[in-house]
Amino acid sequence: MQHLSVKIFEQSGAELNSSSAIAVFHRWIQRGHLKELAIDVADYAHIPCGPGVILVCYDGSYALENVGGRYGLQYQRKSRLDVDHQQALRAAYDLAVAACQRVEGEPEFKGHKFDPREFSITWNDRALYPNTDESWAHVQPGVATFLDNLLGARQYQLTRTGEDRRERLSAEVRETPQGAAR
Repeated sequence: MQHLSVKIFEQSGAELNSSSAIAVFHRWIQRGHLKELAIDVADYAHIPCGPGVILVCYDGSYALENVGGRYGLQYQRKSRLDVDHQQALRAAYDLAVAACQRVEGEPEFKGHKFDPREFSITWNDRALYPNTDESWAHVQPGVATFLDNLLGARQYQLTRTGEDRRERLSAEVRETPQGAAR
């Protein structure tokens, strides 16, 4: 699986400062804070509801962004992983959560909080994963298994978002109280 994104939503409601994000991401490159090879930082914060500040790495990228009008940290896997859907989701999710924890620990982002139980998943390749019912039927069982293992069976709400064929295939996840339907 490739071109998979996981975005952990920011919960404090505070706006993410792009100049702070640039400084933090450059510091991560200089200090080798990531397991993968970090290459560069790109600033797209001038685009409303856009990709924000991106830390470009060899196999993926991290972005403090505002796509969809909601701030969060997104990890996007670019290169292919020869694993099943659950393993690919887990790898992207774990990298996103680790980056969120690192951001929360940065002095520039004191007071920001990311909730790893509320996130989105996007398949960022319309050729491999067109936004169709057939594609959703193909990926949904792997997503459900991943979420059952992560949050517990029937402990989450999984909602497919953006059903317009021109949009990317995506879903949002939110942990729910025990016993709620998914």
